[in-house]
Amino acid sequence: MVEDFKTVRIREKRWGGQKGSTVSVVTVNRALSTLRLIYNYADRCGFQVSNPVRHVEFFRETGRERIISAAEEMAYLATASQPLKDIARIILDTGMRPEEVFRIKLANIDLVQRTIMNPFGKTRVRDVSSR
Repeated sequence: MVEDFKTVRIREKRWGGQKGSTVSVVTVNRALSTLRLIYNYADRCGFQVSNPVRHVEFFRETGRERIISAAEEMAYLATASQPLKDIARIILDTGMRPEEVFRIKLANIDLVQRTIMNPFGKTRVRDVSSR
């Protein structure tokens, strides 16, 4: 039944989308993931259920990556207000994630060596040098 759901759902038309556009693989994968979580939770709660999503293969997702141009960067920095301008500058210069920038403490910044220590980063190397 789950495989049938996948097949039917991927062919459905999107709400408010362009004419002829269908639901994305990401949308179907999120529905499958939610269903899997519900069954796993029911199992943890002691219900005798078999998870029908356990052996279902999800659709392959292609990640989106967009790199802003130098002109876009300059236009944003020229019009951004404080503190957004400073936050954007740190993100652009270090590659840190926004949540990592928001957690920076003054003790993590070394102005002499021009480095920022990122104790909350997701990568192994946590000392990020600025340009």
